[in-house]
Amino acid sequence: MENFATEGGVHERSDAKAEQIFENALPFVGREEEFRELRSSFENLLLGKAEFLSIEANSGFGKSTLLSSFLTSLECPILSVFGQEVHSSAASPLHSLSSIVSQVLKHSQEDVGLEKQLQSLAPEKQEILVRAFPQLAELYDSVAPIRTSSHIGNGSESFGDIRTLHALQEFLVCLGSAKKPAFVIIDDAQWSCRLTLEFLQRVSHAAHQKNRKQYVSFITLFRSDEVTAGHSLRGLSYHRQLKLSPLSEGETHRFLSSSLGEFEESVASFVHRMSAGNPFMVVSILRGLIESEVLLRDEGTWRIEASPEIDSEDDTEELDFIRLRFSHLPSDMIEYLQVAAVIGKEFSVAEVQDVSGSDSCRNKEILQEVERRHILQQTSVDLYQFTHDKLRETVLEMLPAEQLKSIHRKIAFALEHADGDSFSVAYHYDRAGTPELAFFHALSAAEEARKRYALEIAERYYRIALAGSDTAESQLQSKVLEGLGDVAMLQGFYTKAEGFLRDARDRAEGEFSVACIQEKLGQLAFKRGDMARAVQEYSLGLANLGVSVPRSRVVLIFQLVLQASLQGVHLILPWFFLERYRRELSAEERLRCELFNRISIAFHFDRSKPWAFWSHFHALNTLEQYGPTPELASALSGHAAGCSLLRWFSRGIRYAERSLALRRALHDQWGEGVTLHFYGVLLYTGSRYSQAIDRCTEAVTILKRTGDRWEANMAELNVAYALYRLGEMRDAAQIAQRILCEAEEIGDNQCVAVSASLLSKASGGKVEHPIIERHLENKENYDLQSRCELAQFEGISALARGDTESAIRLLRDMRRETDRRAMNHEYTIPCLAWLLTAYRVHLKEVSKYSRWRLFPRLLVLSVQGILTGVLWRNNLAHVLREVGMVARSYSLPTLGWMFLHWSLRAARRQRCRAEEASTRWQLSSRAPANSAEREKSEELFRQCYGEGWREKVSAFL
Repeated sequence: MENFATEGGVHERSDAKAEQIFENALPFVGREEEFRELRSSFENLLLGKAEFLSIEANSGFGKSTLLSSFLTSLECPILSVFGQEVHSSAASPLHSLSSIVSQVLKHSQEDVGLEKQLQSLAPEKQEILVRAFPQLAELYDSVAPIRTSSHIGNGSESFGDIRTLHALQEFLVCLGSAKKPAFVIIDDAQWSCRLTLEFLQRVSHAAHQKNRKQYVSFITLFRSDEVTAGHSLRGLSYHRQLKLSPLSEGETHRFLSSSLGEFEESVASFVHRMSAGNPFMVVSILRGLIESEVLLRDEGTWRIEASPEIDSEDDTEELDFIRLRFSHLPSDMIEYLQVAAVIGKEFSVAEVQDVSGSDSCRNKEILQEVERRHILQQTSVDLYQFTHDKLRETVLEMLPAEQLKSIHRKIAFALEHADGDSFSVAYHYDRAGTPELAFFHALSAAEEARKRYALEIAERYYRIALAGSDTAESQLQSKVLEGLGDVAMLQGFYTKAEGFLRDARDRAEGEFSVACIQEKLGQLAFKRGDMARAVQEYSLGLANLGVSVPRSRVVLIFQLVLQASLQGVHLILPWFFLERYRRELSAEERLRCELFNRISIAFHFDRSKPWAFWSHFHALNTLEQYGPTPELASALSGHAAGCSLLRWFSRGIRYAERSLALRRALHDQWGEGVTLHFYGVLLYTGSRYSQAIDRCTEAVTILKRTGDRWEANMAELNVAYALYRLGEMRDAAQIAQRILCEAEEIGDNQCVAVSASLLSKASGGKVEHPIIERHLENKENYDLQSRCELAQFEGISALARGDTESAIRLLRDMRRETDRRAMNHEYTIPCLAWLLTAYRVHLKEVSKYSRWRLFPRLLVLSVQGILTGVLWRNNLAHVLREVGMVARSYSLPTLGWMFLHWSLRAARRQRCRAEEASTRWQLSSRAPANSAEREKSEELFRQCYGEGWREKVSAFL
């Protein structure tokens, strides 16, 4: 304060110190419009029209004060719970949400009605909540123990975060009622972790659903200057966005009048200029000036006593009035505040006492003084917090780097000896520059965060553990790297995950540990669509467990016959072989079965059926000898889908029902969704389209609720495929268009390929989409089925353009590759049907000589098509129609007429309206007099495609 100097003469000093002037609630000015908006929102809440609001402003603009004043002004009973994110402190999982849950728990202990409402949640939701928020075990004391499984695919971890957010949303919605509405408030949301931001996204979406009464409004508060244009908070859909502006000069004057009484105009002008209209800075400047005895009261009027250089713009801009508030405090008080600031915004008296080692009586005096100066405020018996983040941030900035590290080290040591939580101990040791001391605490914290699905927090502590792992054993280093790889894979950072997992494998000790990491590397390759690499990684994992994958077809066929025979024995003598062992699967047996299950799926996409069935039967035969497990349920559902390849639908349905019953008995919701999806695939392949739609729709509902967007998208595409077969082209195209964008967003290349193929079929090949174009450029890197789907898209699009030669080349090449790899199933077989269509249209464009040159090839294709259509009946009407039209092209009208009538019969039997329309059109094409047939065809086309049907189908007629 060198620039400030009192002039000569005697002045009347204030009869009260700054704390006496500001002892009452500070005046609330300049926020009348925002107050009215909050009041309007509350009136809607009373009607059950809950809103999602945001209050934003720079730090110190009074966001919390505004909300606190509003809640205090309400006359009717309300329930409000408050969570605040923290910065420069030990990060714990779901910090603000966990605080909110704790407050809800406290309210439920005082309100029996609320307690019953919260306990009415479904048991599976209770279990999820207890796992994420252990304090809720007190409320849900009857919840079943948390089930764990090494089966990563069971949704326990892969989609646990989504399931947690869904359960938490239902939990918080229980808070409000028409008699007592509720507010859920998250302050300093700019520091929220990814999971909290995703929760806000879900809340935002739910709040905008119409015809849904809800009595809980959510409010987020965040700093404008720390939330960029691309931040997640900017992308949320708010009902109201309140942005607090700086106080005007008049509002600053009103503020000072309420606080000081009479003062010279120069005081208001000075304070407003220095604070820039920031309410917190207005208070800080007043306190600093009064406590420094620069602002004095002379004959009842406040005035600033200063030297002439006070008016220097440069000098006044450099003054730090927040630091000024600390400049006159005793050194031991400053030290106390420094330790408290390093601990966090909120701290306990005991924690500071343990670290500082100061006298308890003196500590009480310090607390009384800083509370009187409005630097700290008491929140409970032993807890205090800084009244504003800026005060804590200023204290931290005043600390030299070495002193800051020393305090962190003392705090970590004290917490460690007091059995403090691992999150805090690891954080403080790391900030002290001693990550080696943080290693075990960080590893424990990372695993706890991961168990609670806070992946971002888990990664942070795994990295602390990695930094301190230089002196750790190789196996522990591998564990840390494996954890980082798992977290990165769960977050979708596949390249980063691969690096961590490979480093972990290199440090792993023991064949079992290496096999576990190989299984994860296989999962990673599968997620990236690299099926060949997935097969390789899974094979290496099996080799580590003493199982070799057959390298020759002779060995493969021998082992396949052996496993199939063993499955036959299980059918004949189930009482002897099934559930033969009453003990649980060992970890090694469980991993071996998991690898067999996974490699069978990879074989399905990259190799032939014998490879897939060999590995699948191996897992199924092993698992059936043990009791019910998630792995057995997975194998049973996989077998149901596999039966569709063998056209053994009765067996497939039995196994799907067995899997479904087992999933429900194990309360495995995610697994139930997967089984329903596979059940739907089985029914779709068997041409039971309506039943397939029902099963897949159920699957979509469950899979979306459990967070598996990948599986949910594929299940919804199977709904669209069934609609396509039934002739609901517009609905099928609409679903395919939406899933295409969603699949691109999550990086699901296979789903993009299937969406593109279906979209072209349902839209008559009239599709141009930038997403599809990008994937066509990289299609050589995709698995065989995805390439086949993209080839169908390109071939049908070429046909629609009239480029029959390109269509023939694309579809013929893909057909040859699928034949060579024995990859013939429901989603690749259509290549043959569309190839026949391309040839049939091409025959109209070539000379008679060229037409007869193509005859042998078309004859072979026709025979193959008929045989394939008999096996894969979804394509039968299409194939028979094309064979009939080809026969007509070669002047075989009777044969052509016969095949066309068979096609019509097949289409009507399966209720495929689009196929029926196309066949009727061809039947009427040579008989113009049969106008009824043509009118029926046109009516069916109109029902399927809408009024623009002719443009969409003309190229294929």
